[in-house]
Amino acid sequence: MTIQEHLDLTTEQQNEAQNRKQDLQEEPGDEEDGGAQRTLAIKEIEEQSRLLETDQVSCGVVFSRVRSERTGQDIGHITTSDDSRALVGLPESVIGKVHQRIKNVTTERNSAAAVGVFDSSVDMRDFFKRSP
Repeated sequence: MTIQEHLDLTTEQQNEAQNRKQDLQEEPGDEEDGGAQRTLAIKEIEEQSRLLETDQVSCGVVFSRVRSERTGQDIGHITTSDDSRALVGLPESVIGKVHQRIKNVTTERNSAAAVGVFDSSVDMRDFFKRSP
């Protein structure tokens, strides 16, 4: 399971817990024990929600660090030919500082290759449109 999948799962579990808590709070209060079991269930759900929230925060921190610590790439032996296009590397929006080692990039016969870190002016949709 990826970090993002785990974050999505804990968010879903958090929503389910909140819905269950709301259902318990809206149930009629005519229990034999004066609502003690319902109160206990609500407290357990609140504790579960706190644990899920802590888990989400921890995973979010890890996810951010993993994304920002992509510090190195080895890129090589890229060939485009016959009107083809290639984007190879990382968009600047997902990296901080990166060291790239790029070698052996060849374009032939009306082809193009953008290799490295791409800034926001690179529009991938336009890049992959074929020339007439």
